[in-house]
Amino acid sequence: MNIRKIKKVLMLDKQKLAIAAVIIVVALVLGASTNYDQQTTHNNKTTATNLNRQLQRTWSKVDTDDIKNAQIAVYDKKTGKVYKFTHGSKNKYPTASIIKVFILTYKMSLGELTDDDKILATQMIEDSDNDATTEMTVSLGGIYQFPKLFQKLDMKNSNINQTWGLTQTTATDQLKLLNELFYRHKIISQSDSNYIINLMNHVNEDQDWGISTGVSDDTVVELKNGWLPLNDNYQNAIVNSIGHVKNDNVNYTIAILSNGGHTQDAGIDYVNALSRATYKTLSK
Repeated sequence: MNIRKIKKVLMLDKQKLAIAAVIIVVALVLGASTNYDQQTTHNNKTTATNLNRQLQRTWSKVDTDDIKNAQIAVYDKKTGKVYKFTHGSKNKYPTASIIKVFILTYKMSLGELTDDDKILATQMIEDSDNDATTEMTVSLGGIYQFPKLFQKLDMKNSNINQTWGLTQTTATDQLKLLNELFYRHKIISQSDSNYIINLMNHVNEDQDWGISTGVSDDTVVELKNGWLPLNDNYQNAIVNSIGHVKNDNVNYTIAILSNGGHTQDAGIDYVNALSRATYKTLSK
């Protein structure tokens, strides 16, 4: 074999070695990337599982002596998971005034609010005014229009009642509404969502309880509460609280529903205790 042919063979061998080296490096990188992704997925699952255990343990320790039925559901933005807990046997709960967020969302999904609509919206959310809520419900065509938005938001466990305040729902269904407003913006725009969120951030001081309880001073809370005594003695009360909690350490939507408390105050105390326990656990 002459020198020219020998050089050619050597060059080909070098090229093959170089290609082989590149293939090995790529394989190692891809393998490392896959292992990293798998480890990350595993760690996320472990975090979510551990968090669920912590929340279940914390929620179960909250005193329920004065409460017959309750549900709590939380969507944690960090883990992307929903965590829920039920006390008692009831599956669906009357909304009371938390339905006002749904009604306003439905109104805004149909188009821009008029000046009169904006007045009603402020009265509904900040003041929790029932007459304003009834007027806006009538403008929608009545409560029988509600299922249209239930379907769009996949709120499969929510049902209308002849009285808007007795609309039936679940804590997880309420999260679907809240997540639309705070994270997804598929039914209404982000700017429209922000309009509702701003109202929820400015509820009257005497309504600043529920999911705002126990949070740190730097925390931003947007909420809507609902309360309705089912008799003249303020017993067997419905007490609900929904909204969003965020600071540098936490970012979550939360819905707490309860009824069957001996008094309305007992229901509020229980909802406050659940809020306090939730924030403490998620902010660790």
